[in-house]
Amino acid sequence: MHSETETPRWIAADGADLRWSAWNGNYVLYHRPSGKTHFLNDSSWILLNEVLREPRSLTEIAASLAGMRGVPPEDELRSYVAELMMRLEEIGLVERA
Repeated sequence: MHSETETPRWIAADGADLRWSAWNGNYVLYHRPSGKTHFLNDSSWILLNEVLREPRSLTEIAASLAGMRGVPPEDELRSYVAELMMRLEEIGLVERA
């Protein structure tokens, strides 16, 4: 169990539970456990397939995404990543590690 003072860390859902289809930087994902289909952007795909293969904090996630995009990990990016992680957790595509 995590304490309130720990920095949250996330990891992607099990790859065996995800079925992808991609075209022109757009992604359709079928999440087998929920039976739901999701339309995701390039950033979400990168997070789920490359960045979140191991547990990472928001700071680590933002830094990785920034590095892949060739941009600095500024506050705006960290805020975007925080919102994105909450949404991905809500729909079951990431979980707290």
